[in-house]
Amino acid sequence: MEVDTVFENLLLAILAFLGFAPATSQPARVGPGPTGRRHAIHPTPAVVSAPSTGPGPGGRRHAIHRVAQPVVHAVAQPKPAAALRNRPTLREAQERAYALGLRTTETVRAIPAGLAVRYFQAQAGCAPSQDGLGRVTRRDAEMSLGRDLVAYVELCLSSGTKLLGISPDTETEGDALYRLHLRRAMEDDVELWETAARARDRQRADAQAAGLPQPEPFRIPDAVEIIIARRAVAAAAALKRRAESAGGSTGKAGGTVVSLPTAEAPNTDVPTVPAGPK
Repeated sequence: MEVDTVFENLLLAILAFLGFAPATSQPARVGPGPTGRRHAIHPTPAVVSAPSTGPGPGGRRHAIHRVAQPVVHAVAQPKPAAALRNRPTLREAQERAYALGLRTTETVRAIPAGLAVRYFQAQAGCAPSQDGLGRVTRRDAEMSLGRDLVAYVELCLSSGTKLLGISPDTETEGDALYRLHLRRAMEDDVELWETAARARDRQRADAQAAGLPQPEPFRIPDAVEIIIARRAVAAAAALKRRAESAGGSTGKAGGTVVSLPTAEAPNTDVPTVPAGPK
């Protein structure tokens, strides 16, 4: 049995060497079986990756086969639909920046606030200088100032209020400081805003009574609205303190003592009429 197996393997090797039969990757070897008989033991398939050797138990070196870890690629998660809907467009972002007076675009950088103010003054016929106004459009001026400052400039021009000015020679280098002063003036002129708001309310009421189209409600900037609300709270607190102090002097909280005549004490100032003859 063993002789036949050895002879068969030898014959296959010779034929493979001469090119008449395919060669096996490794000839089978003979070893003892579980029942004491010898059977062919085929070798295990070779590992594709080259093993690296390392120290084993007892000081001997054995093959360490490295297992390639799977590569996990990050997948971009889609944004929620609500976030995409709430994301402002480029136009909305620019308008918010203009409303805050931020200089974010090349157009705004090219047109300082002083030049934009002079543009509106020129439209009203009271510009102190015409230098550089030929290249400015209304949209450029509105983008440079922002919605709040545009409303303040137009309100000052319509009411005859003096506007803070700057020399055309220093408009560019002094733009940031001039813009700050112009915004402070807008926030300080609270009475101007309140007067204009009351006038617009009267116009709307008259138009409604006459059956005519009503004008648009007067818009006050948010920063000015906050100042108006703070002043109203302070005025209410001061009025309450005065009422409490007046009430403390009379013994009653804010009350006024009024003396009324009684039946037991008639008014002596009224002359009596003598009785006539019976």
